[in-house]
Amino acid sequence: RVWKIVPRTVLYLFIVEVMTMFTMALITVINAIYARDILNIAQTQWFLTYVPMLITMIIASYPIGKLIDRVGMKIPLLLSPCILVVSMLLFVNGNILSVTISMALFGLVQMMMMSAGMALSACLVEPSNRGKIVGGLNFVGYILTGIGMLLGNFFYNLIPQLPIYITIIMAIPMMLLIIFRIPEPTTEERKF
Repeated sequence: RVWKIVPRTVLYLFIVEVMTMFTMALITVINAIYARDILNIAQTQWFLTYVPMLITMIIASYPIGKLIDRVGMKIPLLLSPCILVVSMLLFVNGNILSVTISMALFGLVQMMMMSAGMALSACLVEPSNRGKIVGGLNFVGYILTGIGMLLGNFFYNLIPQLPIYITIIMAIPMMLLIIFRIPEPTTEERKF
């Protein structure tokens, strides 16, 4: 019932967010195995790729928030799938250095999507309905995350690069939805 009350933009944001959760699950479930078996990155070096990702997420948190306050939510939201594509292209045939950069970008995508999505949702949804929207996002998002993990493993066993290519392909409709269906909210539309 809440979807009849909130602006259509919130529905499109919801779709982009759950698509992001799904695509990230496709990759997260296979990235270590792919790096070891396909890219021949030693298992003992794999943890090194996560350190820059976590550092990037920590350091970028505040600047991303400031960026959202300065330029709005749409630009960081749109940058997320673009950076995701770059991250996947660096990962697919990478070495330890390019995979490390890819993982740092992957963390940046998570921070930008999460921060811009939460800020936009807070702008457009009345406080009395925010919990329902977040609950719905969590419910559908985690179901699709589970499905993404199952499919990531399945696709990897068919063709190891397939989850990566699917992620790149799915970034296109995400970008199109953000460009054409998620406008920056006007002052009148903001609910805070």
